[in-house]
Amino acid sequence: MIDGTETMLRQSAGKRVFTTGDVARICHVASRTVTKWFDTGKLRGYRIPGSRDRRIPLAQLAAFMKENNLPMGEFDSAVRKVLVIDSDIRNDLTDEFSEMENYTVCTASTCFEAGLAAREILPHVIVISLSGGMTTSQVREIKRSIRTHKLLKNTSLFAAVDGLTTNKENELLSHGFDRCLCWPYTSEDLTNAIEETMDFVI
Repeated sequence: MIDGTETMLRQSAGKRVFTTGDVARICHVASRTVTKWFDTGKLRGYRIPGSRDRRIPLAQLAAFMKENNLPMGEFDSAVRKVLVIDSDIRNDLTDEFSEMENYTVCTASTCFEAGLAAREILPHVIVISLSGGMTTSQVREIKRSIRTHKLLKNTSLFAAVDGLTTNKENELLSHGFDRCLCWPYTSEDLTNAIEETMDFVI
């Protein structure tokens, strides 16, 4: 039997922006607690111009719940989770990621960080920035490590390549990558590629 909380989470999953009352019901706290989270900067969002009403975007709420180990339930399926592995991630791109609605984007600069992040968020998409000096065997090893992990076997794998050519793209696709991006790319480039490649229902 589905309880009231699960029903509420399903109803909330299609929303992009939440009121403090919505967040209070999802997190099982009083509205004044959510207001305190917001006013102290723990929960990010914005105020409606000309009023005191607060609004919390989906991605910010999901990130807050994940960071504070709050149960996500059905709500978790409404968020597209992305892990970007890049040894030289740009600050401006990280800032763009934080503003993406319906997405939770984590970044990692080392294989160790990437492994921890992958286990934590179980991403729908992993984007790997491939340096020009990376060998074919290294690319195959990255793909194999992800594809053989039981929790990541359905994760889509994107490659970001500087100076991407048709031949390079075809080579990477033949090695098991699902999509290639030309590096450097923007958050819009990434979201467009994800939406075109994957069948999300929000």
